[in-house]
Amino acid sequence: MKLNIPRSAVAVIDTLRQNGYEAYAVGGCVRDVLLGREPSDWDVTTSARPEAIMEIFTERDGFHAIPTGIALGTVTVVSGGVPVEVTTYRIDGEYTDNRHPDSVEFTDNLAADLARRDFTVNAMAYSPERGLVDEYGGARDLEAGVIRCVGDARERFFEDALRIMRALRFSAQLGFDIEKDTADAARELAQTLENIAKERITAELSKLLLGRDAAKVLRIHADILLHILPMLDKASILSAGERISRVCDASLPLMLAALLADASDGDVREFFSRLRFDNKTARTAKSILAHKNAPICDKIHVKRLCRDVGADTAAQVIALKRAMGENTEAMSGYLRESLDGGECYSLSQLHIDGRELLSLGYESITLGKVLDELLEAVISGKLRNDKNELIKAASAARRKDK
Repeated sequence: MKLNIPRSAVAVIDTLRQNGYEAYAVGGCVRDVLLGREPSDWDVTTSARPEAIMEIFTERDGFHAIPTGIALGTVTVVSGGVPVEVTTYRIDGEYTDNRHPDSVEFTDNLAADLARRDFTVNAMAYSPERGLVDEYGGARDLEAGVIRCVGDARERFFEDALRIMRALRFSAQLGFDIEKDTADAARELAQTLENIAKERITAELSKLLLGRDAAKVLRIHADILLHILPMLDKASILSAGERISRVCDASLPLMLAALLADASDGDVREFFSRLRFDNKTARTAKSILAHKNAPICDKIHVKRLCRDVGADTAAQVIALKRAMGENTEAMSGYLRESLDGGECYSLSQLHIDGRELLSLGYESITLGKVLDELLEAVISGKLRNDKNELIKAASAARRKDK
């Protein structure tokens, strides 16, 4: 079997072999190539010790070596401008924190290195000379669409509880089923997820929710997810699965809103306090949820929504309403007509600004209030978004206030 490997990775593999060491592309990049997908990055495993890797690639033309994880055997080799992670074959020691090995032992045995990996589909290696090395049936599981632990599933999950979330995430992303013994072990050890850093849980949950089979994973594995989402109950996770199944090409904030649509305000606050989403994602998701029950009966309602949350978030509010079972065809039409027609819904579109109000005699402290009132008059159709008309209305209001 011949796989298409980029020049950057081939150059690293060939250079290591020319220096007397074994070297293979390994893990997710091999999996993705076999699936016909473009890998996001390339990893290489080798019999060379990290010090030897550094010596081989330091100051060699076309390469740059960075000691990113020497203690664990990892050196990042920049090959032709592309980073390739190169890691020495290793055997992990005992795990006492459900996440990291207490020690690692370097080895010359590729099979021993593959044995420490999480799932069979991630435990394949490849070199142009030897071809595919598949000690654990990863290619077979890829063909069957199965996520299966390497060796004993309970040992793998006890070693690193994050692998439980990775199993769910791969199932959602690839559309694969989780093999029964692997799923049983995940349920049995799900409580160990409490030992994992919230940032890592957040990253895996985010990828899961954006996976093509996220809805299926939520429905099948709700009992596992309860251990990272204690503010929710099983019924709400199951209903979230139904909502998510109705969302296409969603953003992460929309998927989070779909997940939390049944939650109370307090539970939503706990969710975002417990997990570690970036501020923009959290803010947008909360905004979608805050407007999920907003009435959208005509273009005036649509433009008010756009004023309050922006056009992009307004579209996501409508998408959540659709996922919650509302008929949103008319709402989407109102939004499309408003945007395509360039209709005014924001202060930045309003054909009058604070400087012009100041010239009419308004005090600076009142500018925001007056501009908001003028914008509402335009949105509701009482005024046209015309500078002369707006100045005339503002002048009349100013005289009246006097």
